[in-house]
Amino acid sequence: YVLYEFENIYTNQINPTPTGTCRKTTVGVCLTSVNTSGYVNKHDGGWGYYQQSGRVGHGGPAKTVYGEPFKHSRDVIDIELDCNKGTLRFYKNGVDQGIAFDN
Repeated sequence: YVLYEFENIYTNQINPTPTGTCRKTTVGVCLTSVNTSGYVNKHDGGWGYYQQSGRVGHGGPAKTVYGEPFKHSRDVIDIELDCNKGTLRFYKNGVDQGIAFDN
């Protein structure tokens, strides 16, 4: 998904495969110049939360320990970007995972 207008909170519901499992996914935010067909965290202009491990990354692999993995079908991930504070945080099923990035 690409956000062209500023939104404080964005919700993404993970869609399961026919077997009920989820594909490897990264959710996050990125500049419009980033190619969104790959992992957003692997670009300098992208910040992502990796589904399999719960780790976060920016400008490379998601190696930083962060929050809970979101492997189950129907997990809901909310993204909160606060441009005034320069923070990005994620919520898994309504539970705050903490600040993932600050700048």
